[in-house]
Amino acid sequence: METIYKFPLRVDTNQIKLKVSQKEFGQLCEDNSEMQLELTSAGIVVTMQPLRSKVLSYSTNLSAQVRFWNLGAKYGEVLDTFESFALPNGAIRTANLAWITHYKLENINYGADYPVVVPDFIIEFKSRSDGNSLSTVQEKMIEYRENGVRLGWLVNLENNEVEIHRFGKEVEILQSPKRLSGEDVLQELTVDLSKILQ
Repeated sequence: METIYKFPLRVDTNQIKLKVSQKEFGQLCEDNSEMQLELTSAGIVVTMQPLRSKVLSYSTNLSAQVRFWNLGAKYGEVLDTFESFALPNGAIRTANLAWITHYKLENINYGADYPVVVPDFIIEFKSRSDGNSLSTVQEKMIEYRENGVRLGWLVNLENNEVEIHRFGKEVEILQSPKRLSGEDVLQELTVDLSKILQ
């Protein structure tokens, strides 16, 4: 009797383009739980590099500030780096931090393998050590905006800049800002960047 062994698929997606369905992507993630994977709108699997210790501490710093604000605001949930969400264009993404209102969470159709969820707010970091080009992260921010994310911050540690992406508006670039406002999306949130951007 022939025995068939199934092994997790491990592939360097920087070298090989792997095209899969959302269902296959779910299995791929399950079999490779130690990896952070994303799926483009064209169905191509992308391997995300883990944050290095210094960048991780910056991400944790910002996440803690948003989470503390959210405890008082009480009208949304913070999603961390390991939580995926499907955008209307079919892409499955993660972010260094995402925030979504309770209203949206309560109205998700959980019948699909990956229900469509559009966060209201996103933070992405770009550093020299993360392996992604700036243009790749900028394209991801544009994709967020085009799919309905209302506010996004691309924190570029290489240039001490923050790109602010607002739904329906042009990108604003700030040089070494000490504070950022959640504007009308995360009302009354102000984060301190003084220990992150020098």
